[in-house]
Amino acid sequence: MGFLGEQVGLSFDLLVNALIAGILLGGFYTAVTIGVSISFGILDIVNIAHPAFIILGSYI
Repeated sequence: MGFLGEQVGLSFDLLVNALIAGILLGGFYTAVTIGVSISFGILDIVNIAHPAFIILGSYI
């Protein structure tokens, strides 16, 4: 119990939001990794444009 009966701790809504944000971020990392792996596997060179567009997208 908190001050004057206030509940202390994380709410269920915060937990759900954190889980959804984590899943979305993991999906983003997965998409980036698959894209880099496919481009490296096909071209046998590291494609510099792929990370550049990822960084550009993060600014927009």
